[in-house]
Parts: sequence; C-alpha cells; structure tokens
Amino acid sequence: MLVDNATSTSPPRQGPGKTSPRLFSDILSYNPHNKGINVLSGFPPEDDSVLAQKAYLRSGHSHRFIYKLNQSTPRSYPTETGATHIIAGVCQICRQHVEVRLRYDDNASIASICPTSQNYFHHFRYDHARSGPFILQEKKEETSGEPDVRHFDCTNPGCKTSITITFKSRRITGHFQTLLTDPKVLWNRNKQAFDNHPDVFIDLKAPEGERKPVLKAVPTPAMVLKTMRTVIGGVTARKERRNIPRLNTRFLTQLGDECHEMMEILGFVFDEEQALVPPVLPEEPGNGIPLQDELARIFDDWDLELMILTAQNDIDGSSFQPISAEPDLKKLLNAGNYPTKPMSRRTNNDPTLPEHPVHGILGAQADFSDKLLFWAYERQKECDPENAPFYFDCISDIANNRHSEDLQLQVVTLRSQGEYSRSDVKNAYRDLGITRDFEDEGFIIGNFQSRIADAPRQEVALREALMIIGRSLKNENIMNVSKRVTMNLEQAYSQLGMGVGNEIDTEFISNIFQYQLSENRKDATNLWAALRVIADSRKDHILQSMCDSYDQGLELMDYQSALRCLRVNGQMSDDTIVQYYEAGLPQREERTFKSALRVIADTRQSRALDYYIKTGSKLMFTDGMADWPVGLENTGNTCYLNSLLQYYFTIKPLRDVIMDFDNHEEDEVSEELLQRKQVGGRKVTTGEIERAKKFTHSLKGLFREMVTSNQTYVRPEREISELALNSHNHEVSARKRSVAFADDERPTGFIGPMLPPGTVFEDDEPLPFSMDIDEKPPRLRVTNADDQSSDITLVGENQEPPAYEDQGYIVVDGQPGATGPDENGKGKGKLIDIEESGPVIHAPTPKPGRGISALDEMNLDDDSTVPLLQREVEDESMEDVLPSVPEKDGMRVVPPIPERPPPIPPRPSKEKSAVVSSAVSASQSYEFGRQQDVTECIENVMFQLEAALKGEGVEPDGEQLDIIKTLFYGKTQQTLEFSAPAETRNKEERFANLMIDVGEVGRDIYTAMDGHFDASVVELEGKLARRYLSITALPSILQIQIQRVQFNRATKSSYKSNAPLSFGERIFLDRYMASGDDKGLMARREQSWKWKTELEKLEKRKAQLEEETEGLKLPMALEATKGYLDEINNNLSEDDDDMIVVSSNLLVELEDHKERIGGELRYINDRIKELQGNLNQQFTDLRKYGYRIHSIFMHRGSVNFGHYWIYIYDHHNKIWRNYNDTTVSKAVDEEEIFRGKSKDSGSDGGPYFLVYVREDRLDWMQALCRDLGAGRKSEGVAIDEGKSGQVTMDVSSGVPEMLKGG
Repeated sequence: MLVDNATSTSPPRQGPGKTSPRLFSDILSYNPHNKGINVLSGFPPEDDSVLAQKAYLRSGHSHRFIYKLNQSTPRSYPTETGATHIIAGVCQICRQHVEVRLRYDDNASIASICPTSQNYFHHFRYDHARSGPFILQEKKEETSGEPDVRHFDCTNPGCKTSITITFKSRRITGHFQTLLTDPKVLWNRNKQAFDNHPDVFIDLKAPEGERKPVLKAVPTPAMVLKTMRTVIGGVTARKERRNIPRLNTRFLTQLGDECHEMMEILGFVFDEEQALVPPVLPEEPGNGIPLQDELARIFDDWDLELMILTAQNDIDGSSFQPISAEPDLKKLLNAGNYPTKPMSRRTNNDPTLPEHPVHGILGAQADFSDKLLFWAYERQKECDPENAPFYFDCISDIANNRHSEDLQLQVVTLRSQGEYSRSDVKNAYRDLGITRDFEDEGFIIGNFQSRIADAPRQEVALREALMIIGRSLKNENIMNVSKRVTMNLEQAYSQLGMGVGNEIDTEFISNIFQYQLSENRKDATNLWAALRVIADSRKDHILQSMCDSYDQGLELMDYQSALRCLRVNGQMSDDTIVQYYEAGLPQREERTFKSALRVIADTRQSRALDYYIKTGSKLMFTDGMADWPVGLENTGNTCYLNSLLQYYFTIKPLRDVIMDFDNHEEDEVSEELLQRKQVGGRKVTTGEIERAKKFTHSLKGLFREMVTSNQTYVRPEREISELALNSHNHEVSARKRSVAFADDERPTGFIGPMLPPGTVFEDDEPLPFSMDIDEKPPRLRVTNADDQSSDITLVGENQEPPAYEDQGYIVVDGQPGATGPDENGKGKGKLIDIEESGPVIHAPTPKPGRGISALDEMNLDDDSTVPLLQREVEDESMEDVLPSVPEKDGMRVVPPIPERPPPIPPRPSKEKSAVVSSAVSASQSYEFGRQQDVTECIENVMFQLEAALKGEGVEPDGEQLDIIKTLFYGKTQQTLEFSAPAETRNKEERFANLMIDVGEVGRDIYTAMDGHFDASVVELEGKLARRYLSITALPSILQIQIQRVQFNRATKSSYKSNAPLSFGERIFLDRYMASGDDKGLMARREQSWKWKTELEKLEKRKAQLEEETEGLKLPMALEATKGYLDEINNNLSEDDDDMIVVSSNLLVELEDHKERIGGELRYINDRIKELQGNLNQQFTDLRKYGYRIHSIFMHRGSVNFGHYWIYIYDHHNKIWRNYNDTTVSKAVDEEEIFRGKSKDSGSDGGPYFLVYVREDRLDWMQALCRDLGAGRKSEGVAIDEGKSGQVTMDVSSGVPEMLKGG
C-alpha cells in the first residue's frame, strides 16, 4: 500500500486519509518516540503478523489528556469560516503534551464543512510538506519539550478544514524528575548542603552561646515539588519580582545547585550576589485568548506537570481533580456519537494489543456501523484510487468477518459493477497464464489472443480478465482490445432487451442502456459493443459520443464529469465554456475534451455548442434564436433587476398590457384623477404618475426588443434601472411596516415608496443594495432634517433601529397607532402601556454597550426562530425582566402594546451627529432586516405600474383595481377571538407576498408558512385574544420571500443565513383557507396548534435533560456520582468505624433518578416522533387549491454583496432555464435549482424568492415569446426543426371579470 510517510519529499496529489474518530483514537495512542511506522501519520501494515505489528507499536497506554485552560481557546468551537480553535492538553500518565489546532478556511461555505449529508465526518489526509519539525526516533537523550508537528487537511474539497497536531515531550524529563523526586538524591542533597554551608543551618532560636548548625529533616518528594510550584507561581503571578538567594536554606535542601539546568531552561539567571533572578513574562491579552508567549507556555506546562507529579507523590493526591480534554477533542473533531455495531461484531480495539489492520487501513474504527465503514471505504477509494483494489480487499474481509449481510450485499454489488480486488488481479494473470505483475503490453495481448483461439467458449471470461489487467496497469490499449465483440444489429438491440427500430427515441435507448449497465456490470463489454453497433447504424452522434468516451478509456461521462473535465461550472455560458475548451486543448487529450464538450452540448440541448463542434464557428453565440429567450446585460449592479424583468416578461397578461401600454395608459393628470386614484393605501401624486408612465414606456420598449432582437441578449436603458430602483424621492422604499415614527400618518394597509419624514440627500448617487450587488457598496451619505424621525439620532452610530416587535411591543391591528374603522376605538390597533393591569411583561432593558438593537428578534444567540408573538422566553439573561408569563390554551400570552415608543437614548452632539450621518452606510441608514433587493424592487415596480395604468374598477376602500391586483394580490382575514366576554372580530387585508423565515437550521415550506398563519395569544384593550390569519381570496401568482438577512447581536451586524428551505414543485394552500362553514378544517388547524405547542414544550424539556455539563449529560452524571460513592464505600475498611458510610438509600435514589430520567427521555422521543408524524399527515388529503413552481430567485454571496440570477420553468416545453444576466441556458441540475447546491462550483447560492402559480392559471405563464421576422416566430412552445407549423398560445389581453380582486 502507498502511504505518505516521513520519507516523503512533497505532499501527495492523492493519498489515503483517516476519519476524525480514527484520528482521535490515534492521538490517544500516539507515541512519537516509537520506532517503525508512525501511528499518527501512517497506516497499519498490510499483514497482521507479529513482525509487522511490532513496526506499528502504539503508546502502550491510552493517553489521559487533561485540559490546559490557559493554552486553549474557549470551549464552544462554533463552525465559522476563518475560525481557529485550539485544544491543548497533557497526559496524566506520561506527561506528553498535545496541541490540536483546527482551522476553517476563509473561503469555505458553512454548508460544505463536514459533517454534511455526503460526509459523515472529516476525512483528514496527512501533509508531510507542511509538517515538522519531528522528534528524531534515533535520538537517545531526552529533550525537554521537543516538538513533533503533524499537519492534516480534510479531503472534502468543499470543507477545506485543516488540523495541526503538535506533540511535545514532557517538560520535566526523566533526569529532572529524578532530581526532584528520588529519595536518595534528596537525602544526598540535604547532607551536602549541610556539609558545604553549615552557617546557614545555625539554629538562631537557641541561646547565643549554644547556637550551632542543625541538620534539617530530609524533604519529601511532595515537599520539593510544591517548592518548585511556588517558584513557578512567583513568576506566573506577574507581580513584583523577588530574587531567590542561592544560600536560602529551603532552596539549598530542596533544589540546590543540581537544579541549575532546570532553572536556566525556565529563564532564571544569577545576579552579582549569586541570587536567582526570575524572568519577566509579558502581559497576556486574556479574555479566552490562549497564552501567546512561548516562555509563558513553558511555565504553564511545568506547573501542570508538577501538579501531576505532586498528586503521584503526595499522601493525599485527591485534591488534584483536573478537567479531561477528551470530550473537547471529540467535540472539536466530531469524533463522538456515531452509529456503532454491537460488541459481538467488533475486533479488539485495546491500544495495548495488536490491531487487525483492515479498519485502520480504511481510516475507520472497528466499532463503526456497516454504513459508516462502507462510507470510509468509498472515501478512501476516492482519495487514493491507485490502491482501490487493496481497499476492496479490506472491505470484503470486514464484511466476511462481521457476518454482515448488508456489507456482503454491498461488496457483491460493487463486484457486479466492475470493482476488483488485488486477488482478482492475481487470478486474471493466472487465467491468461501470465506471471503476476508482468507489464509488457504486446506479450499480454498476444497471450490473450492465443488463449481465445484455443478456447473460444471462454472468450467472455478471458476478456473480463484482460480488462482487469488493463485497468490495473492503466493501459488503454489492453482495455480497448478487451472490449471488441462482434455482433449484428438485431443482436445488439436484443442485448439491450429491445426490438429493432429506428423510430425508438435516442434518449430512451440511452436510458435503457444505462439501466442495463448498472444492473449487469459483468456484461459491460457486450453492452458497450451493442451500443456501438446501434449508434453507428443510426448515425446518432449522442450515442456515438458515449461510445467514443468509453473507447478512450473513460467511464460513461455524465454532465458533472464533463464540466470537471473542462474545468468549468454549470453557471458558465456556452461561449465561456468554449473559451475554456480552446485554452485547455494544448495541454489535454483532444478527444477527451471534445467528448466532454459534446456531453455538455447534448445535456444543455445547446445548438450553439453543437454548431461549434460540427463547424468550429462561433456565429451562433452572438446570433439570437427564434426559439430561445434573450438575456439582459448587467448595466451596473442590476443582476436582481434583470432577474425581476425576466420573470415579469414570462407573465403573458402582464407582458401584453405593457407592450400595449398606449391603450392602457392612465389619463392626463387632473384634480379629479388625483382624488380618486389610490394605490397601496394612499393617494398618488402628480410626480409619481408622470414618473410611472415614463418607466412603463421604457419597459414597453425593452419587452419589444426582447421579442424581436436577433442577438442573444439586449441592453436595458439606464433609465429603466434608475426608475425601477429609486422612488419618486430618489430613494428605494424606505418605509418600514412595523415601525411608525412619531408623526407618521400613513393609513392602515399602506404600501408603496415612502421616506422617513424630512429625509434629505446630499448627492445624486444611486443607492447600493444589500445582498445584491456585484461589488462591495460605496458609502452612502444621508442626513435627516427631522429629529423626531431620524434613525441616526435614535440609535447612534453603527446601530440599527429595531422593529416595535423586537423591543417588546406588539402591533395587533395595522401599523402602530393606526386607527381602525371604529371611531369609538373598538377594533382600533392600540399601543397599550406596559404598566396597565393584567399580565404584563416589562420592556427589556438593553445591555450596556449593546443598544436597543441587542433585543432584535434575529439574534444569533437566540435559538428560537418563532415570531415574537409566539416565542417563549428562553434567554436566562431576560429572566429578571420576565417575572411571569401566563398561558392560555397552551399558548404564550404576549405582553400588552405600549402607548408610546421606548425612550430615546441620549443624542450625540451636533458635531458627532454630522460625522455619523455622513459616514453611515445604506444598510445602517434604515431598519435591520429589510432586504433592499428583489423585494424592494418588486414593490417599487408594482407601485409604478399601478400608478401608470388606468384603473379597471375600485375596491370598497377606494383602492384601484387593475391587472397587478388580479395577478399578484390575495386577501387574508385576521381573526381576533375574545373569551371574556365572548366576541370575534374579523378584518380583511390584501397581500402581495408572504414573508417566511428559515431560521438557523432550515425548514420545509409548510413549516415556514405556518409561522405566518398560526395562532398566537395577544392582549388588546386589556383583554386576551387569540389571533390567527386565514386566506379569503387566493392570489393567482403566489410570491414568497425568504428572509435571509439575520442579525448578530455580538457583532451588531447583519449577515446572510444560508439555512436550507425544503420546497417542492407543488404546494397546496387548503390548510390556510378561511373555514367559513367548514368546521372540520378549523378543527384540524386547532389540533395542529395544540400539537405544535406540546412539541415545543417536549423539545425544550429534552434539551434540558440532554444538556451537557463538563462533557456529561445528566444520566451519565448521576451514574458517575453513584459509582464514585460506591467506590468510597468499597474503599472503607471494616476497622474505620468512625468513617461516614454513604447511605444505601442515597445510592438507590440516584439509580432511581437516573432511570426516571431515562424513561422520561424515551417517552419524549417517542412522543416527538408521534407528534411530527401527526403534523406531517394532518393536511395531506387537502389538495384542492394547488400551486406549481414557476420561478426561483437565487442569490450567491454575503449580506453586503453578491450576485442574483433566476430559474424560470417553461410550463409548455417542460424545461428549466437559468437566466443569468446575458446568458440564458438550460438548467440541468435540479439539486442546484431547488437547493442552491452546485456539484461543480461549491455554490453558496440559495433560493431567496419563490413564485408559485395557481394550477388553473398555468396558461398565463409563457416563458417563450420571440418574433425575428421572416416566419421565425415562437410563442409558448419552441419550434421543432424539421416539422412544419408551430404551436402558439393565445391568452387574450385584459383581465377576466371573475378573477378581479385576486
């Protein structure tokens, strides 16, 4: 086996690794002084003979590392890019020191860091080039603190985690230990000190005439060790330095001149008076930062080793109770709590005994479950393909020794798919009558051909043997010879299990072939030969491309393999891929490259690539096609606007109205128009109407160009982006739905652009948008002329004004302070003072230095992602301000709403305010949590379209009815149910999109939407009420925004959450519909709310029972306590009548308590599983109101900069397209479409805005609309070349009467 051992001169490009549990086990058993194979960086020998095992000696004991607090980082170990965690320890047995330093790469994606769904553990490969220095095994003398440094990297390309393990020999060497603890040495030292310096031994307490030297008692080892600790402590205390006189009696008798070497190592020097002068240690930063100074670390090591030796030599060593470092090491390496096999199937893992090598060779542990062992095998094979046959031998041996049916089935399956072991290679040589490892190509092929001539019936077996030899030698000529089998066309189709016929679709043949290949790996040679015959007969370039790839010695190349071959990713455009292809041709095999390009062209169905492969011409990369959409040029940080416009273009009723805007344009502005035109809950101004018309005329021109352009992309006018991104006041939607300034008079239901009162801009630079732009945004200078509404004066520098909900207040009915329809106040949304009677929760006080924003709902430290209306208080720091929280029907009662905003913090001086306002950035100028990108842009564009379009009717509240309302708006009903006295209030409101929160760990689409509609308890008008939402009118197009921007209280900064959202192609909204007379639906909702309340309580209780303290869960702690007390009883002798024996009742109670907790946990787990099953099945039969996915907006990058693109589904052609600025390509990777996880580029992109369409409105969505003239036209369905005619859609413009109002 090839291993990267200490003789390597450069890091391997490939090589074996080991799982983190195996690495943890090797750390515990590593002795750098052992000769032979290095346990930490090497692997067990290939055989388990006694001689081989002696070369793989382990430590002889399992290290018992104790935790070095001063040299380790804090014990939380969060997974954060760029973070470094350090755990330092010293063995309590041999006193060897270890430091494990784990670092997450700056560019790694959190979602890609192990463990992941594909990689259960880190898999570390040793890197010799970055390791060293090493402890020389030939060296006989022991050196204090000699280092041995080994570096490892995780083999998962997306993880990029590295680990450096530093062992150091004991600081107190054997020689030093003898000087400090050997009784004979101590006796001689005491005697020599008395003989050489009798004057210092004179008894000063005796009368003057009788004073004479008196020999001191010989110090014990414990006394000497404690004296040495005192010397060490005098330095590490960093107080006033005190010299140690050389003739000090205690120093002479306990340390003396013999210990000068030790003192010099520690930095002590002699002054002119022969006194030992201690070194000066620099001040350390503290606050959890490990010791930085090397000498300080040496002193810390000495102190710990002295404590260990003291405990070993002291009569009462029980006072030394160190913290074990092993739980921290396991946690850091993710080396614990993995599935294991029963003891009956494990081999002995005692480090003092020889170990069977197969588990260590796979980098696995002997107690791994079958699933983990097989994963370790596949990981090892992928990292070290050179030795794949050897690893196959190992997993086969384990499967047989374990008598594991699962592993044996896996081995059989692999063998059927073409895997082979070293024994298979040996047998293949034997079948051909060739000496093992004979590599002469001509001799092997000649011998094969003569064997076939002598035994033609054995041709298949001989070809398989030849293929195994060819693969083991990596000889393409040998492999090609083994593939050639002669058959006719009828036999070829029969081989694939099909009848002869040219009418059979190519894709069907390919699928059947791949199925047969996966099921009959042993017959691969005949299957490939059959496919070649069929491909040549049909002259089918796709099938021929597959065969060409195989003939070149390549495996069947899929799309991802082709991308890797060309070193490109799926996001690249066709012309960019061609550039990479041409650049790589001089260095790579042309046929391999061409095959990869062919696979990409076929998978993408790209005529431009196909034309390039056939002709070498790039003409079609610039010429537009009549059956393919055009892209949009990015004119400067407009990737999100391009995505939005492409989405709008695919909505045929909207596109038709815009392209026929002249007939739908609003009338000339008049007083009558201004009085009646109401959009977004407010009257529209003259300037906004004129501006909106200008925008819509520009959009009309762009849409027409997207239909008729003969180029592959068009360039939007700059005016479109300026009008789309900025409101009439040259700002993008700066309003805030949940916060009303003191003089905000906006009515309930208000939408559309609105600035804080008095905002003035100092320049005309366009706004940067967070989570969106392709470059980091410039600083924005904003001043606010109105002190009452100034965000800057409210929160000060670098703080965000939190929403009312985040400050402990609740908005029940519209905006804070909004007036309801009842003039007497009934049904009016009210700000209730927190001092009113009834159950109250005092407004939390911000912690010092954190400001009001510290209470923000999206705090990293808060595990809850439930809206504040439903959230239970879990933060211990808040308990003092939450004296009592009543419940009603199992739900939390939310505090009353204050009548006034919270007090304004002290304002900075005018000078300071000027500095702050001039430096504040866009994301700091307005409230945290607003994602100033697609959502802001959508609202602004929708507002302008409504302002520009002529209304088609008026709602009862005066709101304009138009195509925008018809397409995008639905209605919800807010229900408030009072119990005393019984009263129900309903209020209907429009909505254009749903905001859902994925939290920190991710959710499925229904769980996320539940947070919007589920019930909560609020207090209104001094009474408790249950509040929930229901849908009364379904939108035709459902827009769902995913809240990705979160806030970190510790850093006071926003960040992007990449938590996954699980969603499918179809969703159903039946569960959220207003029940009306359907009491059954409401009963189901009621039951689901009860289950969720119970589930939340159970999960909270489970977390309490499983919380770890010092690495122990509560049942384990009780078990350890009982064991300790048992040991005390057992150690007390019968003569110790005066000793207190631990009561047996206490021991029984401890055991009972442990069993009760175990029983409770079992019940909780079973109940949680039952409740989750109930919730998953509660609404599955309700499928009347279905929606299908249409568009997925994606974002890659951070909260401050990144890139947008969009996937749009073509419902007529049944394909997904990727619209990425100028490039529009077929999307082939559904995992990337629905999860944002790219196999080829390690994308950190994720879905950010979803669009679903009602299933009875799918004909409104038309992704393709092109008209290049001369008959080159397509609407809805693409042109099929070679067939006459075309299929078009005719969705008449205008809005059907029955659909008005959503």
